[in-house]
Amino acid sequence: MAELAGSGPGAAFVLGAVVEVARLARQTAKLPRERAERAAGGNAWECWQLDMTGWVDLPNSCFTYTDAGRSLFGSRTVATPMQPDLYSSRLGQRRVFERKKVARLTRRDGRLALFHSMHDNVHGFEITYEIDLATGTIVRAEHLTPRLPYMGICSEPQRKITALLGETADDGLRRRIQNHLGGETGCAQLYDLTSDLLEAPGLSVQVGPCILPASMQSLPIGKLRAETLQAIFDKHHTKDPRVVVGPKVGEDAAVIDMGDRYLVATSDPITFATAEIGWYALHVNANDIAVRGARPRWFLATLLLPAGATSDASVEALFADLHSACEGSRSFSSEATPRSRTASIVRSLPARCWARSTRTSS
Repeated sequence: MAELAGSGPGAAFVLGAVVEVARLARQTAKLPRERAERAAGGNAWECWQLDMTGWVDLPNSCFTYTDAGRSLFGSRTVATPMQPDLYSSRLGQRRVFERKKVARLTRRDGRLALFHSMHDNVHGFEITYEIDLATGTIVRAEHLTPRLPYMGICSEPQRKITALLGETADDGLRRRIQNHLGGETGCAQLYDLTSDLLEAPGLSVQVGPCILPASMQSLPIGKLRAETLQAIFDKHHTKDPRVVVGPKVGEDAAVIDMGDRYLVATSDPITFATAEIGWYALHVNANDIAVRGARPRWFLATLLLPAGATSDASVEALFADLHSACEGSRSFSSEATPRSRTASIVRSLPARCWARSTRTSS
């Protein structure tokens, strides 16, 4: 769906709507009507058993549908708003299940306030978080739940929302939310509502002393995420038919049809190395060529040298390392940059494949 929605201004809203439609479609089952009638009268235990039959993926999806949740039916009063129509709708019936959601973000008194509510036939959630603008710390985490599928059991994991107090709204928060609110000890709806609130299009998340729109949050150190790369590749297509293997997630080398042979080219950065940089640069890139069955022939390097820490001697040593690691033609472009702390190879190794290409014709 992300591919169909594209990357236009309203793409995130379309994708969010599709996800919500899919969630709504799961709120009703298709059990035989006579079986669904067991839900009449609000018998919570009967409804719970119908749930486990009508939705096969419910077991252990949250606390309510674990053995621990089940055991509570015999120890306390449990109320449910579930009705037979949710398990087996009538022919032509409309508005079997209705849901309203509201998300809101406001900035006041040095805090970022986030609110998310969801009200439907069986759920009632009103969630509020506040983030300190100076530190990016969650200083308020609370919610009201006037309606739950099984009041008395679903109520148990709701108190876990307080685990978010003191958390920092950084790039890893969404992962930690799953540990705090989701899983077999948590509440799936509480997790979804919190996660959606932080990812909602147009909303912002406080990160340290500054507020970044969700679409502009900084990426983690390391390689770009596969989904980010794929979205870029989907948007910018290779038009030259001679490109046999072009940009693609998981591909380390391009293959270009040169007529009587293929040219295999790769570019792989070397980071974190402080010794034998030339050796590492050559072998890391040569490996990408070799796995294509090609023979490495040329090496093209760009060096980024740290400002204030580069001397003639260090440059000479680096080039000597490259010279000893390489054979054949070389082309270098170098510059000192203020952000580099170590010399690193960032572009390298176009290589020619001398393996004969195989062609078939009918």
